[in-house]
Amino acid sequence: SGTNGTLHGVFHSSYIYKGYGPIGNTLTHYYNQRAIALLQQQTFRADESEHSNVLKGIMSCYPTNVLPEDYDKEDYENIVSNVLPHPGLALDQVLLQHEYPQCEPMAAYRLIPNTIARESQFIASQWAALPKYVNDGPDDDTVVIHSRCEAEILEDRTDYGLLPHRFLLDRLPVLQQQAPKVVIVYMKEKERDESACDWTRHDLVQQLEDRGLNVSLRSSSSKSDWLYLARAKTLFCAPSTFCLSAAWANPHRVFFATHPLASVRPTDPMLEKLVPQSTTTAATGLEMVPMDYLPGGVTGKKTKEELLEYLRSKECDPARHGCYPITANNMTRTAK
Repeated sequence: SGTNGTLHGVFHSSYIYKGYGPIGNTLTHYYNQRAIALLQQQTFRADESEHSNVLKGIMSCYPTNVLPEDYDKEDYENIVSNVLPHPGLALDQVLLQHEYPQCEPMAAYRLIPNTIARESQFIASQWAALPKYVNDGPDDDTVVIHSRCEAEILEDRTDYGLLPHRFLLDRLPVLQQQAPKVVIVYMKEKERDESACDWTRHDLVQQLEDRGLNVSLRSSSSKSDWLYLARAKTLFCAPSTFCLSAAWANPHRVFFATHPLASVRPTDPMLEKLVPQSTTTAATGLEMVPMDYLPGGVTGKKTKEELLEYLRSKECDPARHGCYPITANNMTRTAK
């Protein structure tokens, strides 16, 4: 690969859209492939066959043929001037193709935050202006919370779990100053007995209402909810690519919970130094917040009272709660 902007062929992206129906996973793969192409100074060309997701829904608006000079100027110049020549960077790790790039602290997409924000915000604004969605966004005085919690993934998925209420309540002044209204966006499940997700959601509503906030629940189509998240003036995200991709499209304030073992993991410190925007981009106002959580698998072994004790806790006590804590060590190492 070259470092001077000279093209060295075409990067054909084919597999990334196949089998990745959810928009979050699809977009994470899409931008990881875009970044790999740019690092190799190649034209990115996406699979546009009838079997790919590139022609479906919101994804149909994302570029399928991209030259290196088509990226955000700041991203492009940083890669050419700082990333590729850097003697301490293990570029071979950055160029790896991953099944779940969001779980890889060295994934290439983390190097093009401005490109991702610029394109995603433009596309989301175009979709949001369509008659079907134009009146379906949150009011300016509404804080939006994305709850990524379904009983099925909590059975044995340790990269998903329950966030303590303090992720929100510690930022209560932001909530109270921003808005008297809160909307919790979640995915409605098939009827079943009450689960840890229901207990968590109901208790969070109670905690917020006790503090004078007007709380409501929302569960619509994935596209409608994605656009709803993308338009929130203040957005709180549980770890998931669905909310991550909506956060990229959101030009306002976003608090995103992350942990080295969660489904969306922190950026490697080396990449953070090379691209400070990887953690907080001026283009999006996205803030990655280190946060402990109670992993799936553990939740099913807890009584409702034990779960509520953790949700309302002031800090994570692994021995007592079974939670994954945040420490200086686990926030600076590369998680596997």
